[in-house]
Amino acid sequence: MVSKIQIDNLDSGVDRIPVIDEHGNFYLAGGHIIVSYDKNGILRWRQRFSGKGAESVFLTDTLYSLGENALIKYSHAGDVSKTWSFVGTAVCDNFILYNNHIYFERKLTSEESIISKMNIENGKINDLYSFKPKSAYDSISKMTIDTQTGNLYFIDLNKGLVRLSQQGEARIAEITGIIKAGSAIPAIPILVEDSVYVFLQNSNESVSWGAIKKDDIGNVELVLKKQGGKREGGKQEQEIFARTIFRLDNEFYLMCSRAGGKRFYKLNESEERWIWAGSASVIIDKDMLSAVVDKNNRVYFAGIANYGNYIVGFEKDGDELRQIFSARTDSTSKVVIANGKAYQVSSYLIEAY
Repeated sequence: MVSKIQIDNLDSGVDRIPVIDEHGNFYLAGGHIIVSYDKNGILRWRQRFSGKGAESVFLTDTLYSLGENALIKYSHAGDVSKTWSFVGTAVCDNFILYNNHIYFERKLTSEESIISKMNIENGKINDLYSFKPKSAYDSISKMTIDTQTGNLYFIDLNKGLVRLSQQGEARIAEITGIIKAGSAIPAIPILVEDSVYVFLQNSNESVSWGAIKKDDIGNVELVLKKQGGKREGGKQEQEIFARTIFRLDNEFYLMCSRAGGKRFYKLNESEERWIWAGSASVIIDKDMLSAVVDKNNRVYFAGIANYGNYIVGFEKDGDELRQIFSARTDSTSKVVIANGKAYQVSSYLIEAY
């Protein structure tokens, strides 16, 4: 079932990735502005800033925004109740909320960046890891956290896969071939039980992948494998360009686009091959973590098809992924899961479940 709800007076400058509370109210940030709407798309409140105070938003028992130079806490009515400023510029699309702290990257200069830990109740900030970006525009990979230990995992393009403790102790597994001077390389770490999987999309070449035990980081090298995939009927395809990677029913899947084709592949670890797993109707035009999976193992993402934008959903049908719905929108903004539903914001709010 898919429904579309018109949004009242949507500001054009806001990011279209919503944060949604338990009542269905949703929040959108746009640097100089943060807005809240109810589940019917009616404006609840709007807050404007002279600077970029609201690049990203997140919820605990109340609402927060992370801006370039500050963390801001709001009342339920949308008033600013507390502001904590910090030195440097936050990379607001790469932060983690865990145990009343946020972990995020701060760029101090073009040659120095820091991963910091900030208490969201008192604003106390601790620096955990310092690194030198490859250029003024490069960053580390997306971070992920082990909720059992509190260890952070990410890829430093200058060093390799990093395991960072709450005390700032860094253990590093070198990754041969990951460093490529002068270019940012899309790479992501994904935690699975006692292992860390790394997926690397290097320019227009095939996606590489590898796995390492968490306890082996700092002791052994991470070896990346680079193989093509088997298409339907067993025909070999030498290159797979990953548009998105996700985990479904304890297996890794990716969506590949080549020569106009849109295909799903799943990883056969024993054969070290990507196996054909169905066709898609749209091309994802975002990052490698654009697809989201709900508790019923349905996969959702937004993308482009036939000169239009669509949100689509898939579920497993035997060994393949089968499309279960498609809805045209005017945006390819990322889909989010909340309250058991999938949501996307364009000029209206789309609910799918």
